[in-house]
Amino acid sequence: MSDYSRNASAESPALSTYGGPASPTLIDMPLEEFPPLQPAILSPHPGVPRLLTPAPHAPVPIGGDPTVTNHLLALGRMSPQSVRSTIATHTLDTDTYQSIINRLVVTSEAHTHCFQQELATQEEGHKKKLDDLSETIEFLEACLIRYIDTFSQPPDGYIENGRLPTFTILCSNRLSNPAKWVKKLDDGQVAGYSMQDGPHDLPHICKIYASPKYTADPAEPLPHWLHETLQGPAPGYAALLDAVKSMDNWGLKADVMWFRTLNECVIHYKAQLDCTHGELKSTIITQDQCQGRLECMQLPERISHLAGEPMHMPTNRHA
Repeated sequence: MSDYSRNASAESPALSTYGGPASPTLIDMPLEEFPPLQPAILSPHPGVPRLLTPAPHAPVPIGGDPTVTNHLLALGRMSPQSVRSTIATHTLDTDTYQSIINRLVVTSEAHTHCFQQELATQEEGHKKKLDDLSETIEFLEACLIRYIDTFSQPPDGYIENGRLPTFTILCSNRLSNPAKWVKKLDDGQVAGYSMQDGPHDLPHICKIYASPKYTADPAEPLPHWLHETLQGPAPGYAALLDAVKSMDNWGLKADVMWFRTLNECVIHYKAQLDCTHGELKSTIITQDQCQGRLECMQLPERISHLAGEPMHMPTNRHA
């Protein structure tokens, strides 16, 4: 019996695969508290029982001989290898078989509980990965739809180009594409996208001009009243600009605005030129006054000895 005790006790803890919550183990309990039926079974020390508390919610036999109950508590959880070794090497009574079966049930339920917990954790992680993938797919689908719609629908504020056939946008290999979407700006310029541009591209900006219609007859010069309106006070110019806007001609409106801007530049430069002419005239007068003072001081007579002599660069000795 002692040989069996050593083999079973050394084999049971190493081969048990229970991964659930740890249970306290009471060792070296007084013998009189847990009188075993066969104290040598699963005991590392003959005559001293080993107590393993059952797992949570594990069935424990109720009623019957208290010695059998204490012995079941002493057995604790058992591995299948320990049970096989015990049955193969010993002749056991009915109560011992019942205790072994109960301990196997405890072990099975503990493993089932651990497996269910691991399975629930894996299912939760798998569900989270699926949710993340679903969000990524929705985001990519939205980006794809917006990318495709950019070329079938105009961006905000843009219209399909039917007004500026000469508006082209440079691309690779020194080639250019006609502008597909255009937008009139407030400063006489226009913004546009080509067919190859997308929402990640910046718009192309350029100036626009009126497209004159040349005929065999020479164009009439602008009348005086129109000149006065283009260069005159703001109320008259605003009325003229509104009338031009009603024609819905982007180039004509841009040229009217450009003429007004250039006229303001001309006025500014003329003012600067007048100021420069005044400074030049004042400088010439001051120079004449300085020349008169030199003449009054009879400077030529005082340095007449220098007349006719070659002029040399002054040196430190002469200075």
